[in-house]
Amino acid sequence: LQSENDELKRTNNDSQIAYQTKAGEAALVRRRLENSTSEFEKRIRQIQESHTDVFSKQKAQLELAIREKKQLEEDHWFHQHDLRQAQATTGAKQSRGTLRGVGERTTSIDPGATTPKKSLQHLPYRDGFDDGDILMASPSKIKDKQKPSTPKKGEKRKRSMEQSPAQPLPLEAAEPVASPAMVSNVADGTQLRSQDIHLYKAEDERYDLMQKLINHHPSDDSADLFFEALSAHSFPSRPSQRLSSIISSQLQLIPRSASFPLEMIRVMLAVWQQCLYENYYEPLHLLVDTTSFLLLLQPFSFAPQLTIELLPLLMNTVDTIAIDVGKAAMNGSYTLPPGTAAVEAKVPTEACIELLNHMAVALVDEEPPIRVFWHIIQFDFTLLVIMKSQPLSIMCSMLRILQTSVLSSSFGVIHGLPNGDVDVERQQSRENDLVDRLLNLLVEIPKPMKGKREYNERDIAELRLDVLDVFSAMCTRGFSPDTKQSHGGKLLAEHRFAIGRLFKFLSDSVNLLYKLPPQPVPNILATILSDDSSVKEPQDRQNSPHALTSRAVNTTVRILHHLIATYTSLIDLRQKLAAVHGGVHKHLIGLARLAFSDQVLMEAGIENEVTDAAHEMLDDFLTFEEGESILALFGTPAKTAPLAEDGNGGGGEDGDHEMEAEMEVTEL
Repeated sequence: LQSENDELKRTNNDSQIAYQTKAGEAALVRRRLENSTSEFEKRIRQIQESHTDVFSKQKAQLELAIREKKQLEEDHWFHQHDLRQAQATTGAKQSRGTLRGVGERTTSIDPGATTPKKSLQHLPYRDGFDDGDILMASPSKIKDKQKPSTPKKGEKRKRSMEQSPAQPLPLEAAEPVASPAMVSNVADGTQLRSQDIHLYKAEDERYDLMQKLINHHPSDDSADLFFEALSAHSFPSRPSQRLSSIISSQLQLIPRSASFPLEMIRVMLAVWQQCLYENYYEPLHLLVDTTSFLLLLQPFSFAPQLTIELLPLLMNTVDTIAIDVGKAAMNGSYTLPPGTAAVEAKVPTEACIELLNHMAVALVDEEPPIRVFWHIIQFDFTLLVIMKSQPLSIMCSMLRILQTSVLSSSFGVIHGLPNGDVDVERQQSRENDLVDRLLNLLVEIPKPMKGKREYNERDIAELRLDVLDVFSAMCTRGFSPDTKQSHGGKLLAEHRFAIGRLFKFLSDSVNLLYKLPPQPVPNILATILSDDSSVKEPQDRQNSPHALTSRAVNTTVRILHHLIATYTSLIDLRQKLAAVHGGVHKHLIGLARLAFSDQVLMEAGIENEVTDAAHEMLDDFLTFEEGESILALFGTPAKTAPLAEDGNGGGGEDGDHEMEAEMEVTEL
């Protein structure tokens, strides 16, 4: 026992020594960490201060350069103005001299004219008048003929002009007399030369466009120009020939009579198509970027002519990745093919969708081209791109493209011929399917692919706002002044679940306002003291999840109020709400909260027009007794008037109504 006790003591002592050693080491490490942290913070502050100084100096230099530039521009414009005035004055003098010369050449020569004498500046006495202007040669001296002098030795005798037997040459002007006929001839010559000028102008445009293409930098991290970057790629079927040489040789074959920018884009599309055919995806980002660059030079001129060629190419490029992603989302047992991640990094899916959006925006102002656009787009492609498994940026871009599909007689993809003949039954079925897909996006949570960033509340709120923008476009675009209705609004009004799901989304969004952090309160004192009356909210406050949710609530109420007020004969509201599980209760709770909203703190961002619309929709839906129950539960003295139609208020009824309201809310 004694030996065990000694052993335990030794073990205890060793443990204490080890503990003290570790504690000392930990204290030393902690002290070093604190020192390094303080040094790091000090260094960061020094760097920030130096950066601030450098930034302030650069800003001052930039402002000075801007001022100098403005001064130089002003001086340049003044000089240009003076130069134009000087040229105008010189041109007027020359034109007057030319006309005077023409008049002198057309008149006969005065035989009494003599060469003007030199000015008499050598005379010692003058009277202040220019006597040279009034002195004339004496007529008697002109008539007298001088005897010809005897020629000197070594010189030949020369006859005077009067003694010459040859007839004198007629004195005529070197140029024809200015007359209307001559003016017309000059105009005809100008018209003939205008063809040459047109050719020179076309050559200049070709040169300028080619110069822009040569100097174009693709929108990637590389600093190489377009042809430099493209020289590193070649088709697998022709490895010895670079893509840059293929494109340059094709550009040289463009005829002069063709539209050079349009043919340049077609050359890019041909190479793009060959890349997809050979599954060679490395140069796609260069081709897509350059095609977008050339198209944006004159989008309204090129887009209608490229619709049939470009749209299938864009859809095939996006399908390269989107189809596998959609299959993996719909079928859990489906695994992505090996190398999908590498292909996804090479295929510019987002750039293709953005280019598709540019095409749609360029065609939206004229209905025939936009109908051709939506006739070419495939319905399966539209549903595939807005699946919740697709990247969020692609979904949002496709939703913006869908806004351009709202036409006077169709929504979404058009099934039929572009001349107006449409398969009506199939068109209605596809439109309802598309509305169902959009309604699902209001409740579904998008899921990113493996290895991608998780979506936050702001991302989801922006996606749902884009969906609501599509519904708003359906209610406002293609509006017929005769029927006071639109095709898209009628489609939503007749849809079985649209109104019920929108009310359910409205209630869920209002409930979400109380869970999200409220919007930061603005600096009211700074706003009051500011001289600028149009002080705007900070960008982070406008795009906060709470602010985006408030905008979603406002937009949803506007859509619902428009549908109920415009399509009253088509909407049986109780039947629409009963088609959705809990639709009646969600409708009452959402509208009641909005109708009696204080619009502060958690309810900040709710607009006055929205609360008024909620009041109006409750008035139309509730009976008098139901309205009194809602007033007893939510009402305040300031907001009892809209629902109290008998003028007695609504807050002082007997206790039975309050009990019924409490029971109803408890049941909800």
